[in-house]
Amino acid sequence: MADLYLHDSASDFDPDADAIMAKGLFSITDSKLIVPIDDWDGLAKEVQKHPKIDRLVLHFHAFSGGMLVGGDGRELNEKSVLDLFTKAPKNCCDFLCGLPHRQGTYEHVDVR
Repeated sequence: MADLYLHDSASDFDPDADAIMAKGLFSITDSKLIVPIDDWDGLAKEVQKHPKIDRLVLHFHAFSGGMLVGGDGRELNEKSVLDLFTKAPKNCCDFLCGLPHRQGTYEHVDVR
């Protein structure tokens, strides 16, 4: 496994644009590694099914300390989120969140 790009299928994001961003910004070209996510359970299952992820890219609406998945906003440190991730990948080198920085650009923040 190399990189994994997960995006919110329930938001107003354009799935074609997600494929373009995955390829253009992160060089992720394998469509199996560009995965639409419907809910928090689906997010946890997709991450945990990979024994190794070199770079995990999450494209979801977010707020300070949290994220919306399938329209369900949660803080990332709350118990309901932590309980979903019972088996994290052994090696997850870079965990990147694309944050809107300026119109048309993203600031990549390493939140390891």
